[in-house]
Amino acid sequence: MGASSTDRDGDGLSNRFELYKSHTSMYRRDTDRDGIRDGQEDPDRDRLSNTKEQKAHLDPLRADSDRDGINDRNEDNDHDGLTTVQEFAAGENPVDVDTDNDGLHDGQDDVDCDGLENETEFDAHTSPRVGDTDHDGVGDADEDRDADGVSN
Repeated sequence: MGASSTDRDGDGLSNRFELYKSHTSMYRRDTDRDGIRDGQEDPDRDRLSNTKEQKAHLDPLRADSDRDGINDRNEDNDHDGLTTVQEFAAGENPVDVDTDNDGLHDGQDDVDCDGLENETEFDAHTSPRVGDTDHDGVGDADEDRDADGVSN
């Protein structure tokens, strides 16, 4: 049977990815039998699972897939203003500059509709998926982070 894009063992990785990229078994969910499914493993220790590396078209065996000195998690491969890890946190696609096809780059999107763009949310250390990250009843856009009496 040739490798295909299907996931024969149900570990979250396509057969093709397992054969040519992660070098894990397409017949076993946990190739190394350590109790962690192959899709959740992180052999290059870049803090991106194999499943995320597959979705981002990265090399799961290299923390810096393109060898430019920037760790894969910190790359902005689609040039939309968000790093790979930020794309996943926001529910965006790290290889699509405009995941929802609304004409705005993913960094400009406001996924949680709180009035803050995704890029701004990450700069402010708030969640782009939750309108009131700290659940204090004040929306992220209305928070006074520096306690100067002005929302910021």
